[in-house]
Amino acid sequence: MQLIKIIISEPKRPNIPDYGISEKRSGLVTWEDVNRWMELSHNYWINTIRGNFPHSRPVWGIWYENIFYFGGGSETRNAKNLQKNNNISVHTESGEKVVIIEGYAEQFSDEDLHQVLGELYEKRYKMFHPPPFWRVIPKKVFAWQMSDFTNTPTKFTCKVE
Repeated sequence: MQLIKIIISEPKRPNIPDYGISEKRSGLVTWEDVNRWMELSHNYWINTIRGNFPHSRPVWGIWYENIFYFGGGSETRNAKNLQKNNNISVHTESGEKVVIIEGYAEQFSDEDLHQVLGELYEKRYKMFHPPPFWRVIPKKVFAWQMSDFTNTPTKFTCKVE
């Protein structure tokens, strides 16, 4: 199984003007929080590009080794969009414990990884999901707790090692 290793930057404050966001580094969300919130989310929103317009839809998925995986046949609207433009964003279902991933999606061939993801999918959603899977390679990750919005907005920059 060939996993992609994602290098995560130190957390920092994103630039969000006019919202009274604290300049202090205290209160930043940790990467452990991001992992927990991604794992706890049952449904996720993905946003792809359809021509000049965003296309949003809920999906089921797996957060595994700092990468989000989701399924979908080649005839789905989001798969057709990704074949033309692989930019994507992913959002947890929660508006309280927010994680937004910006990156790119790709399909991949790795039978061992497909098996692991299928088993995790079956454990989580009570059904086995066969390939294909898409993986979302994060470039930027934003996270915050809405109940403490002025203190918690956090940005991580990611790169593939």
